Amino acid sequence: NTYFRNTVFEGRNFLDKGVYVANSYIGYGTNINRYSNISEAKIGRYCSIAPNVEIVIGQHPVKGKLVSTHSAFYSARETLGYTYRNKTVFEEQKFPVNHRMSTGQDSETDHNGEMDCNGETDHNGRTLQDSYQVLIGNDVWIASDVRILAGVTTGDGAIIGACSLVTRDVEPYGIYVGVPAKKIGDRFDEATVEKLKKIKWWEHDETWMREHVTEFDDVDSFVEKYSDQV
Repeated sequence: NTYFRNTVFEGRNFLDKGVYVANSYIGYGTNINRYSNISEAKIGRYCSIAPNVEIVIGQHPVKGKLVSTHSAFYSARETLGYTYRNKTVFEEQKFPVNHRMSTGQDSETDHNGEMDCNGETDHNGRTLQDSYQVLIGNDVWIASDVRILAGVTTGDGAIIGACSLVTRDVEPYGIYVGVPAKKIGDRFDEATVEKLKKIKWWEHDETWMREHVTEFDDVDSFVEKYSDQV
């Protein structure tokens, strides 16, 4: 009962039962657990997506002069099979400020040397790179029953607590919980976070990970060793 389409998987990915993934890019080692719904998203490497996580896409007019919230009255896109408009007067889609987020590669090849999604197109003829409505960094843990609204960017190393509703950008290595989600702390002190942001350990291949895995036991010695090599 797992479904996916128009999606690029870098490798070592796990999809549990009932998962839906569409028009997305899933980074190396990232796992998505049961009944999560991922659409129009670019997710980095080594992320952990818990059960029942959902990317919420699609906007409707709330305030202003438009009379109806039904898309047939404001959108020229026939998403429901029909529309009364020949010109869109309210944009249903919401994109992050920075559409293009690297998963650790600036080139056009993925973790295994395969071409990435830059040349792929979705069902509307857009490149996948331009259709992401949510950007999720690397080494991000998203707990159960989280909802992430379109237009949000989640930074590397962040944690989002269970049942949270993410309506705004999430800082790298920040810990967020609540409805709406708010920052309650950081995983590490500021100096360590800045070093980890520069090290970008997820850019290494799997051979390197296996050889250096014990170094991941102590963040202080890890950043001390590798920050000078950046």
